Amino acid sequence: MSKSIATLRGRAISRRDFLKLGGTALGGLLLASCAPAAPNAAPAASSAGLKANLDTLHLGYDNPNWSHQVSDYVAREKGWFKDFGLTNVDCIVFDDAMPAIIGGGVNFTAFDTQPTMEALKNQDVDVWYLGTRRDKEDMLFGLAPGVTIESLRGSGKDVSGGKVGSRNELLGKMMLKELGLDPEKDVTWITLGGGSDTRLAALMNGELAGANIQVRHIKTLEDAGGTVVYRKTRAIAQDGYIAMGSFLKANPDTVTAFLAATIKAKQYLKRPETKDEVIAIMEKNNFEFNQEFKDTYQMGIDILSADGGFEISEMDAYWQELSQTGEAAANFPWRECVNLDFLWKAQELNGLPRRPASL
Repeated sequence: MSKSIATLRGRAISRRDFLKLGGTALGGLLLASCAPAAPNAAPAASSAGLKANLDTLHLGYDNPNWSHQVSDYVAREKGWFKDFGLTNVDCIVFDDAMPAIIGGGVNFTAFDTQPTMEALKNQDVDVWYLGTRRDKEDMLFGLAPGVTIESLRGSGKDVSGGKVGSRNELLGKMMLKELGLDPEKDVTWITLGGGSDTRLAALMNGELAGANIQVRHIKTLEDAGGTVVYRKTRAIAQDGYIAMGSFLKANPDTVTAFLAATIKAKQYLKRPETKDEVIAIMEKNNFEFNQEFKDTYQMGIDILSADGGFEISEMDAYWQELSQTGEAAANFPWRECVNLDFLWKAQELNGLPRRPASL
């Protein structure tokens, strides 16, 4: 894996290999991927007598970036999973989250809000959204070397947010409008596949004049002579923890325990003074942190939801934006795709108010 995205040094399993292994057969690979570590002394989680009915959890994500899984590692290393009776917690990185959760190889993962909810509502997949992992998103727009906002005005030059007509493109247009351009007339929006890494490369070789980028691209682009002309964070319920309905029904206390322990971890992560310890925990678990990622550490932490919750207005805004691009129905019934009973209990165990207070 590339060091540029602060990834695991271990091998990720491909979607095809995952499906070959299937369900519980994945357990041995999970253990090999990141063996459980003995937790150090730490304040006990507010378990209030709650104990998981399982002692083992299999967790996994489709992105090797450290921030996608940091709360799991911190909860494990600090002993907060163990406080709830979860003594064996494994982690893995794979190519595609949905097959992993449907196949039963992992108990919990995180996935984008839209495809998760549409899988339940439109495709009859019994998968449920339990609360947010990231309740904010970075808004960054980069320009190629030699390009300025003024030079874009009326130029018709090519820019990209990924796919034409996507929500990402909509966000790009929102950024350029705030910067004083007419995003519909001043530039030309083109589809560029391959994700944000491809857009970065296109900026650096002059194929694109501007593009939506990620935090990890800032230093690389600036070192190449490009500029980041828009850099803000906005509140939006962009992704969340998910699990199968059958698992929720059979293991309610385990679900609550997982959420409570990871919320406690995220509350800890939000404290600036824990940065060095958290980086050390991740490095101990085979993540590589170069200076660039140490410098942007706080940005990775800031977009994590501290309590697993979200504001109703933020979820509504997410679906309204998708409806503007034709990617979702304006009246999509997202409330029918979430189960917050476990989250509310987990928030209460951490001494936090319910968020949202109700649906």
